[in-house]
Amino acid sequence: MSKLFSFALLVVLVVGAYAWITPYRTVQKLVEAMEHEDPVSVDQYVDFDSVRANFQDDFATRMGLDNKDEESLASALVSRIAGAFISGIVSPETMVTVLKDNDRRERLGLSDDLGVLIQRGDWINKDQFILHDDYNNPTMLLQRKGLAWEVTAISLK
Repeated sequence: MSKLFSFALLVVLVVGAYAWITPYRTVQKLVEAMEHEDPVSVDQYVDFDSVRANFQDDFATRMGLDNKDEESLASALVSRIAGAFISGIVSPETMVTVLKDNDRRERLGLSDDLGVLIQRGDWINKDQFILHDDYNNPTMLLQRKGLAWEVTAISLK
């Protein structure tokens, strides 16, 4: 009976360790893809539709626009122009171009060093993980998608 218990405990520990490390590994793989200038691989780790929506919401908030209320012609026009602009520039290719530089990645808290990621990463809950920069500002939100993790929001403050 004790061998079965030991085996079950080992399985639980291995599964737990795997679950704990997966968002860190996702960030490491994302950094590797950017270093190799591989937009196809970057696309695997970033939900660009969610990132675009996040940028659009952030833009609307900063401009004092209510995304849900498009009664004003000016508000609707600005929202559509901003949406088209954001959709055009937020892509795997532009992310690789902007973040292939190590200094820029580090300002966002991105690193391929697990020790750095452990210092900069925080669990929000079992399905959300956030990275911080050197000043403890949140920079990237990762969300669990099944067994995998994806970046769903980026903050460029």
